[in-house]
Parts: sequence; C-alpha cells; structure tokens
Amino acid sequence: MKIKIKDFLTESNWTKGQFARDEHNIGCSWEDEKAVKFCLLGAAHKCYTNEAEMLHFMLERELRGDAIIWQDAPGRTFAEVKALIEKLDI
Repeated sequence: MKIKIKDFLTESNWTKGQFARDEHNIGCSWEDEKAVKFCLLGAAHKCYTNEAEMLHFMLERELRGDAIIWQDAPGRTFAEVKALIEKLDI
C-alpha cells in the first residue's frame, strides 16, 4: 500500500535545495536508506516510485511552472507545500 505525500511529508522531514538529506543534513538520493528529509519531489519519488514522473508533470501543470523552482524559492514555507499536496490529494 502506498502512502500519500500528504501523510508522509511533515515540517520536520521536509527540506529544500536537495531531493533528500541524511540525518547530518547532507544531500543524498531519495533512494538512499540514510535519507530522512525530503523535498516535495523527493517525497513524490519515495511515495509514488512508479508514478513520480506523472506527479511531477501534474505539479507543474498546477503551479504553471517548474516544481523544483517553486519548492526551493526563497521564503517558501512548508505550509504552502502542505496546502498544495492537500489540494491535489497526493
């Protein structure tokens, strides 16, 4: 059973600037077993491995632009990310 991003990603395990980070805040792959923090797209890959590319396109259609740039924008908050994933029910 898959877990939805909205049920997986929390403020404490969300990150910016990398798909994932380890416990020392060092960037790593979302696939790395040491990964403990994830950006929106890293979480998409973690939660929806086979459908991650489709989710990436859905996010970009909703945002009308690049999802990575949106997620990593200065001042972007987890509340905004959470609102987006709640809206899309992913």
